[in-house]
Amino acid sequence: MELKDAIYGRRSVRKFKDIPVSEEDINEIVEAGTMAPSGTNVQPWYYVAVSDPATLEELRNIAGRGAEGFRPQLEERFKDHPEVIKPTTSFVSSFGGAPLVILAFLRPQTIESGRDTMVQSVAAGIQNMILTAYSKGIGSCWMTALISGGVAEDIRARFAPDKGELIATVAFGYSDQEPKMPKRKDDRTAFI
Repeated sequence: MELKDAIYGRRSVRKFKDIPVSEEDINEIVEAGTMAPSGTNVQPWYYVAVSDPATLEELRNIAGRGAEGFRPQLEERFKDHPEVIKPTTSFVSSFGGAPLVILAFLRPQTIESGRDTMVQSVAAGIQNMILTAYSKGIGSCWMTALISGGVAEDIRARFAPDKGELIATVAFGYSDQEPKMPKRKDDRTAFI
């Protein structure tokens, strides 16, 4: 697959088939995350790949609380489209049945190097992971709703107690839907 095909073809998947992601693919996806550029080569990320069904259920229990905490923001954001709220909270609490969720953390000792730069570095790693997954036919959805929903500390305490701040969660699996590309917004680029 050409890189441009991955960039233009990848979509956020919110419904996954009940098919596990192989250990080999999980390792390649996570390794791609560690190959991202980072400010002053700090490599500030820490990734936790959760694929064990019982552990995923623990994560989903925490996510259910986060989905409820996130609901007021959804209600404000989609006040003109209330039909979006229920399926969104359902996805946030279940990860759409994804057989793999990667938790992306910002290591604590790296924050002194400049938090914004380090968060951008972790985000670059996440982008590497979702593009690598897509090239293997594996869908994904990057989300920060659980942080907004108030359960980031619970996730950190359970899955990486000494590894820093939760930056995002990313659901991975084989898509059980055909997401369409959202309309691109105008006035987002300039050429000078």
